[in-house]
Amino acid sequence: MTEGTLHGPTMPDLLRTLEIGGVKLPNNLVLSPMAGFSDLPFRVLCREHGAGLVCTEMVSAVSLLHRAGPTLRRMKTLERERPVSIQVFGTDPDQVAEAAREVENHCDLLGFNMGCPAYQIKRQGCGAALLDHPERALSLVEAIKGASRKPLIAKMRAGNGSRIDTVRFARGLERAGADAIIFHARTAAMGYSGRADWQLIREMKEAVGIPVIGNGDVVDGPSARRALLESGCDGLALGRATLGNPRVFAQIAHELATGEPLPEPSPRERLRDLQEYVRLSQGTGIDLPQLVAQAQQFTRGIPGSGRLRTALTGRMPAEEILRRFEEHVLAVEARRARGESEPAEA
Repeated sequence: MTEGTLHGPTMPDLLRTLEIGGVKLPNNLVLSPMAGFSDLPFRVLCREHGAGLVCTEMVSAVSLLHRAGPTLRRMKTLERERPVSIQVFGTDPDQVAEAAREVENHCDLLGFNMGCPAYQIKRQGCGAALLDHPERALSLVEAIKGASRKPLIAKMRAGNGSRIDTVRFARGLERAGADAIIFHARTAAMGYSGRADWQLIREMKEAVGIPVIGNGDVVDGPSARRALLESGCDGLALGRATLGNPRVFAQIAHELATGEPLPEPSPRERLRDLQEYVRLSQGTGIDLPQLVAQAQQFTRGIPGSGRLRTALTGRMPAEEILRRFEEHVLAVEARRARGESEPAEA
């Protein structure tokens, strides 16, 4: 495909507002839900660095109805991260309907997951396992729409073990009441291997009248531009590319709007983002293992990141995490100022 020039008069407006079921998003870049990482402070960072919509970690309908503490914490949201979506999962129509009623006052949009490839989710018949039973999946979407007034985003993959007829299924989702679809164009069996098939996303976009948000292999401005041009989809959902780098939304938005790249975040900027993450995490119920896991992600792109990740292990308190991270960043800056090369990783 010939991409043309971003500055030409016939170039499509790749960065744009997006309306889903009457909710207008400031742009068409979405933070995907990621277990263990799409927590409240990280969502706030992504929103403030340019995400048009952020999604919570998946919320189990069963756990929510049993008032499980971790589940209740996952559905906590703040005004400053809005617009925000809470994504539920389950297999029973009555349970997912009740869960939708429970969470709708905490979010702007609802989500329903039919794409998670994790074994512990699929063994319950949830996530991508529902794609093996399309009629059951559509009945769950209908149940949610019948229970809640909030717009609903259905999250799906190209199949579970093998590909399904994604166009037919998407049309079924539209009839069932879904207001938008986030489509990761891999099967669950593929996990994150191989390449996402953006031609499948184009076919889906051409087949339905609701917004289709593409997902898979978008990591920066050039890949975002290619994905939008090749598929014609309405927006992009990012997952793994955001880990440790909430600024990726600003990078992509800038390149889509201007055609010019932004530099990668400096070690000092990554430190500042981690400091803000730690500050925001206070009082949110985030435990030390999760704090360490997030801190390790923020080492990406920093010289000597392997040594820094090794230093960030165990259940160390937040103050120690920040101290070790800052010491490493200061050492990197000092070596650069002296014109010294970075020590080789062990």
